[in-house]
Amino acid sequence: MKKWLILGILGLGGVYGKRALDMANNLEVDIVPKLPQFKGLTLKIVVDILLKNPTNGSLKLKYPNAKLFLKSRNGELISIGHSDPVQKNLKIHQYSILKIESFTLNIPLMNLAAAAADIWDYIQGKSQALPLVAEIKTTLYPFGIPIPVTQRKEFAITKQPNHAG
Repeated sequence: MKKWLILGILGLGGVYGKRALDMANNLEVDIVPKLPQFKGLTLKIVVDILLKNPTNGSLKLKYPNAKLFLKSRNGELISIGHSDPVQKNLKIHQYSILKIESFTLNIPLMNLAAAAADIWDYIQGKSQALPLVAEIKTTLYPFGIPIPVTQRKEFAITKQPNHAG
C-alpha cells in the first residue's frame, strides 16, 4: 500500500514538475528601447520590458534583473551595465502580457571605455545603431516551484526610438 502511495506521489510530482518547466520555457520576453539619457556619471538606457505568458495558467515571478552587453563590431559581447535590483513579486495572467515600463539599465561611464570605438562610430554616424544585448534573469514560481529563467534579447539603440522584437 505504501509503495503505491509513494509511486503516486512521485508520479504526480513529475507531472507538476514537467508542467512547471514547460511554463518557464514558454515565457517570452521582448524589449522596446527608448532614447538613452545621461544622469551624473551614468548613462541610462531606458526600456519597456514585455513579459508574455502564452500558457493557460498564471505565472508568479520575481521582478527581473538584467545585465547589459554591447555587441562589438567583431561580435564579441562586452559587459557594460546592469539594472538595479527590485524586491517585488509579479503575476502574469494566462494568455496575457505584463508590461514593465521604464526599466532602467545603468551604464557607468567607466564601463564605456571598453566599448569606446563602437560607441564613437555610433556618435559620428558611421553606424546607424548601437547593438546591445540584455540578459534578463528572473525566477518563476509555477505551482510554488522556483525555476530560474535567463533569456538574452538583442536590441539596438538608434537616434530615434525604435521597436524591438
